[in-house]
Amino acid sequence: MPPISEMAELRHAVLEDWRGSLIYFSARVTYNETGSDNESRRVSMKGKMLVKQTMAAFSACILCCAAFASCGSPISEEASAGDAPAQASYESGELVAMARAYYEAQGGFFAPEADCTENEDGTYTIHLYEIVRDEEGDSWHTATSCWYTVDASGRGRDDISEAEIALPPLSPADTAAYIGAPVKLRYIRDGEARSEREITDAQTLTACMEALRQLQIGEKTDIRGMDAGETFLFTFQDGSVWTLSFEMGNLLKDGVCYETVGYGTLHRLAESQKA
Repeated sequence: MPPISEMAELRHAVLEDWRGSLIYFSARVTYNETGSDNESRRVSMKGKMLVKQTMAAFSACILCCAAFASCGSPISEEASAGDAPAQASYESGELVAMARAYYEAQGGFFAPEADCTENEDGTYTIHLYEIVRDEEGDSWHTATSCWYTVDASGRGRDDISEAEIALPPLSPADTAAYIGAPVKLRYIRDGEARSEREITDAQTLTACMEALRQLQIGEKTDIRGMDAGETFLFTFQDGSVWTLSFEMGNLLKDGVCYETVGYGTLHRLAESQKA
């Protein structure tokens, strides 16, 4: 295909030829209105020829413009980056669950303890470990499973092996299975009147996590509702958090609603606690 500069010149020439043909044809037809019968027939024949030339020039112009548009200017890196889907971003509690699931898949062991620390650069350092009794039986020590440092998307490195890692995304049910036991739940209901309560009862918190482990996520839905939102903000012993938002019982994540099965149990548990 010719360079863009040549295509631009060709397009300009074709347009000028097309415009010139139209002007010439218009002049001849205007002359025909006052001419003789013989002259009229000559103009008519020439007019037909010019119509054919004009249509041919017009077709060439269309093809030229299409070719010019298809070769276009290269897409800039900035434009490409703008069109790329944004990376998922996870909260600290979700990252802990993802780290546990990743380590279990790699080593076949579920680390019972976890600490998550947010660093100054916005990354998170996750320590998975267990508390082990010494051989003497009168003291305990920490047995480290792994140290991971990852960003909010779950990508980072294994601090022990220095290998790059990518933690797997989890469903809400799997997150509930791997995240551990919360110490507090902040429940917010946005209805006609906003209500908020803090739940610290261990039995209720355990029941809420069990309800989430049974929660099934379905297809996307366009059904939305005003004044029908509920937010569950769980806090864990190490300070990590996990927030879930629902609208009319549908899971709301990143501005998209998903149908759910089993949400009613979680809702009733939260509502059963007095404000």
